[in-house]
Amino acid sequence: MRKTALALFLPVPLLLMSIAASLPFDGSQSFFCVQPCFAQASGQRRSTPQQSYISGLAFYRAGHYREAAQLFWKNITDEGGGPSAWLYMAHSYYACGERDKAIQTYRTVRDVLKSPQEAAVASQYLARLDPRNEWKPKEGTVAAAPKGSTNIKKRIEIVRPRIGHPEVSADTIDAIDEAINKIPPRIMKILNDARVSICITPTMIDKFPEGAYQEVAGYEGGTDKSCPGMYSNGIIYIAQHTVDERTDDVKTAFSRDSIEETFLHETGHAVDFALGAVSHTDEYKHAYLLDIAHVPDDVAHRIRYYLQKSTRGQVESCAEVLANLMGMHNRQSEDINSVFKNTIAVLKKRIGL
Repeated sequence: MRKTALALFLPVPLLLMSIAASLPFDGSQSFFCVQPCFAQASGQRRSTPQQSYISGLAFYRAGHYREAAQLFWKNITDEGGGPSAWLYMAHSYYACGERDKAIQTYRTVRDVLKSPQEAAVASQYLARLDPRNEWKPKEGTVAAAPKGSTNIKKRIEIVRPRIGHPEVSADTIDAIDEAINKIPPRIMKILNDARVSICITPTMIDKFPEGAYQEVAGYEGGTDKSCPGMYSNGIIYIAQHTVDERTDDVKTAFSRDSIEETFLHETGHAVDFALGAVSHTDEYKHAYLLDIAHVPDDVAHRIRYYLQKSTRGQVESCAEVLANLMGMHNRQSEDINSVFKNTIAVLKKRIGL
């Protein structure tokens, strides 16, 4: 069991557990099980609905607060986790001494998500952590962003392959380097301030071997073998190949264009959460619902992945719109730009473009 480093008042773990007990998991939290669009190389890592939330609660109650925070973050980014997941993530940060991340996350619960029960609890903790409201937010502290150089190109990890898998090629690295060069300066500043990093792996199971045995929501028998890219916990993961689910053969490497599209989409997720989960705000939701209200049937069929009437639709559309703002041009870009006009306006205003 990990020891906690707390400086404000004790016994915090007991107090956190009493708060946790007031928020029982009853299935009312926001979780979404959708079929990931692997063909578009835009999937995020997903697991059984609610799995990360339930696992996070188990780690939290066992006193493993850092692991719990990571699981709640995974639930938020991969499974559409709602205010309860955000609140528990804030509690986890607080319990392991991450004061800045705790305050920022409590503020997100109180000011952005605005769910009455969780917001009331977040306000109580903010009254203790920052009674005079003097703390100044640091961009990107909502996610557990890794520390390092201020240049994202200096924060790239290349994963060594497992036996029999090919190494990450110079061509793949070069494709991502070129994609980074396309990112507008204002967005690059957001990524660097948040210390977002990049991990390039031969296949997703070279980085996450356990993912080979974890079924992906929406695909019977599908696992991380089929995942081309994801964003999680401050890191953009890009796979050079996927793996055949049945034979375990490594498939042909993605083209440079596909790798760039995957990278920019996942970078869109990184920007979204570095901005404090803008896709979850009332302003974004209002713009999103206006945009999807009257989409022609032929266009709707082509971009149905981004039209889900749920938090998942908001999150994925936000990432794709941001990818286009970062220079992505594919066969869906014109449709995205024509449909999400209000959404684009909200994001441009938020970024300052």
